[in-house]
Amino acid sequence: MSEQQQSNNNSNDELIDQDIKIVLDDLKALLSTTSLFSKKKAVEKFNNSFINNVSKFDNNDIFMNHLFEPLNNLTLDSLEKCRTISLELLLLSSNNLKSFPTCINRLLFTLETISKTEQVEELQILNIKLLDKIIEIGSVESISTITDRIVNIFKNTLSKNIPELKESTLKSISKLSEKVPNRIKYYSSELISKLIECLGDRHQRVRSESLYALSSLVNSGSIKIIDTLEDHLVLLANDQSSLVKITCCKCIQSWITNIGQPIRQYYHFLLFNLISLSTSDILPIKQEAINALNSLNKSSSGDSEIDISDIDMDQRKELINDFRNIKSLVNSNNSHLKYIKNTFGNVDIDDQIGLIIFQHSQAIMKYYYRTIHDHQLNSVVREYKLSFLIALICYLGKSNAIRYIDAIMQILIVYQIDTSVDSITTKYKELVILLGHLIPLSIMLPRVTELVKQQLQDQNDLSIIKSLLLILNLYFIGFKSSSSSALQEKKKEFENNQQEKQEFKNLLSLLLSLQSKGLFVLDDGSCLLSAIFIDSIFTKENIHTDTLLKLLNNSNNNLLNENISKSIGFLSWNDIKK
Repeated sequence: MSEQQQSNNNSNDELIDQDIKIVLDDLKALLSTTSLFSKKKAVEKFNNSFINNVSKFDNNDIFMNHLFEPLNNLTLDSLEKCRTISLELLLLSSNNLKSFPTCINRLLFTLETISKTEQVEELQILNIKLLDKIIEIGSVESISTITDRIVNIFKNTLSKNIPELKESTLKSISKLSEKVPNRIKYYSSELISKLIECLGDRHQRVRSESLYALSSLVNSGSIKIIDTLEDHLVLLANDQSSLVKITCCKCIQSWITNIGQPIRQYYHFLLFNLISLSTSDILPIKQEAINALNSLNKSSSGDSEIDISDIDMDQRKELINDFRNIKSLVNSNNSHLKYIKNTFGNVDIDDQIGLIIFQHSQAIMKYYYRTIHDHQLNSVVREYKLSFLIALICYLGKSNAIRYIDAIMQILIVYQIDTSVDSITTKYKELVILLGHLIPLSIMLPRVTELVKQQLQDQNDLSIIKSLLLILNLYFIGFKSSSSSALQEKKKEFENNQQEKQEFKNLLSLLLSLQSKGLFVLDDGSCLLSAIFIDSIFTKENIHTDTLLKLLNNSNNNLLNENISKSIGFLSWNDIKK
């Protein structure tokens, strides 16, 4: 039976009760009215009678035979009240359209016209809500045939600077993508520029829904959109709104879960953002990031190329042991690692995640190093990138901190210490102190020595030397604040490692040389004093008191003199203990 036949079946024999007749009579009176004043009264009367009897129009042909066409026409009426009420009543009765795709087609023409011509914001919002309802009730087949026209309406509404209209449109785009994923992907290119533009909207819900809409297009098969999103994700992950940050985590998790193997090509920057977001001090953000990381673990189990079973068993044990040692260190009473303890002390993350991050760590670090200067003027992003580096070391542990020490040193030099932002200063210091716990002297000292010599030779900006001295001092703070058992272990390594002893001598010579040249006016001399302190503990040879006295006699730096006096006092006490 055709749709028209269905609509007109037994129409002449319909038994219409008295209440419905009143509604139809009120509609008839409205349509025959020409006076503007009378029309306003007539449309109000029709609206009231319809709403009072709306249930009587459900699941029968009366609405389609007698009301749909007049209401559809009234949506374009010159009187705003008529347009408003007709859209509201169509939305209220939209379920009646479910079995009438031809009527949906006719209504869609009207909605297209409204999206282009309507000036009243409330009516534009009603228009997109009605379109959203059509997407919801229509069958996959019927919506597939009109996807192009729906997309045109989206383009019209997104071009208008009305936050609520944009938000509703973006939600409808997500709904359309879920409804007809195999169809929407052919039109995604027509929407991308508008959606990207919405990512920078000043309203947080618009930014959030825009990311959801883009994510829905990605999940429908338009995976290359992620290329476009790469730079935007860093900014969105640093958005002032917690809602937007949570949306970032959820979208990344949906890609990991839904896309499968093709998503691996983007792991380098997706993991970068998830690792950084997992350091958030806002619990819902942290939890969503950890959820996304844990979903990565689950999705990896069936993928041989990223399955953790590919990692050598000995290496796997070493990585997990490193991760657990970091947890133990973080949860210790180390006063120098307060931020790290607060951030990672209670993180509930599977050991296996560290293994998966390890497999992609080289690509992640390459991405990080390549983009280190991106958004460098944005202090929030600078802090975010420091948070990432701390988190990466905490997730991967000692062996991988050693593996990437050259890159880490270059990054530390680039950042130096940003004293303008307290939180950045704190994270920078704790990062280097953490390295003092993890990196052996034989690894760290030759790198610092070489970098300082290079700067002196090239006669570059002395601020870099200052930065290196500060790094060295913070490293020594971490080294000295290790647990007693860890210090004993380091002491054994030092005693049995001729290279380490030689590197220490080379460093002491360099630091003394710098001091004699007056270059420690850049610093309080604490890194030299820390080096002497460690040397006296490890070698059990107190040969530095004379050196310190000479420095004290020749120095006009009050802070340096104070530190030297403290060191002489310690070394004298150390002699007594021996």
